[in-house]
Amino acid sequence: MNDLTYAYIAFDGDNCSIYVMTCFDLLVENFDEFKTIRKMIPEMTMEYHNEFMIVNRMPISMLPSFKILMMMITLNKAVDISDQINFLLLLFRLGNCGQIKKFLEFADIRGDTWRSLMNVEIDVKDFFDDEQKYYICMAMKSRFPEIDDTTYLSFYGVPYAMRTPGLSLLRISVKEFVQYGDMYEQFVSKLFELLPYESKYFPKIKKLNFPQKRMYDQESDSYYQYETFGDKILLLQPRKATVATMAQLGGKRTVPMAAFKEEYIFDKIVENFMYDTINIMHRDRIIKMYLVYSTTSGVRHMLDH
Repeated sequence: MNDLTYAYIAFDGDNCSIYVMTCFDLLVENFDEFKTIRKMIPEMTMEYHNEFMIVNRMPISMLPSFKILMMMITLNKAVDISDQINFLLLLFRLGNCGQIKKFLEFADIRGDTWRSLMNVEIDVKDFFDDEQKYYICMAMKSRFPEIDDTTYLSFYGVPYAMRTPGLSLLRISVKEFVQYGDMYEQFVSKLFELLPYESKYFPKIKKLNFPQKRMYDQESDSYYQYETFGDKILLLQPRKATVATMAQLGGKRTVPMAAFKEEYIFDKIVENFMYDTINIMHRDRIIKMYLVYSTTSGVRHMLDH
């Protein structure tokens, strides 16, 4: 215990400050904000309170959320959160996407919180991973059908496009995948009423296998999988192109069709044939991407579909 470092967090109000002593090592272990502070301490002139360092200052409005966060860290379990927006803002201030996700697993965030967050002037696009964004948007679509879905898709930073005949999926749809049949809508409406430990029952975003159609973005040299979302498709789980080497190709030659370079994925050669061009809306920009047919079975399989 004596080897641990303790420090104060100051919560500043209009007329006074409240000082909360915390285990600095625990904060450093869980949040990038405090990792950065620890590295900078030798170069900084630190403030002190009762002979202990003050390692951060926050508005006093964040004090209740900080206490809840410290309970989560200490108890390693879910804690009821009354002011959920303030709690999210605290996480955004302290952590990266992975660190935020860790603590959201201890939080039963209500569906109306995701809607209310859209009224806060903050860019949240980099605070959630694809799976979280996907479930947030599913909950929004189910609970608030009156809202134009482009509003929350843009706010949460999910790339999307309008569905076209060429964008029919070669694999099972979400509705079939979750195996809820006619109960699908009721299932979606219950997504955020489930407790965190029940997350294993959520339908998983599609795993990478072949054949399938993917979207290719030349700007980032990445392939996206996609999922249907009403009259749109959502682009999910970008994967950097993994171009196969000549040794892996073993002298194999690509057929004379519009094609991108072969990839080497899961010990197999994946051929990518250009199928169409699609306009994708992403981060308030329209980006032209390529719809690509990816297969390990050669072009003949493509011509059969």
